[in-house]
Amino acid sequence: MTNSRKRSTLMEIGYKPHAIPLELGEQPFDARTYQKAIGLILYAALGTRPDITYATSVLGRYATQPSALHWEALKHLLRYL
Repeated sequence: MTNSRKRSTLMEIGYKPHAIPLELGEQPFDARTYQKAIGLILYAALGTRPDITYATSVLGRYATQPSALHWEALKHLLRYL
């Protein structure tokens, strides 16, 4: 992510994650890595960045079964930061 471009929005416009990604044929993603990233961003949201709280809570809903699409949305948020 060191060579990534900055983003001007918290999430992609019209982003609608799927509740059950694996049934729709999406690639699964490592849940522990996803949960750690959500936890770190949530800590920053509660302490210093209340503007990212909504996006973090939306992405945190899928922490038990994240897909590659959820991870891409999380990376989008990290690029915004």
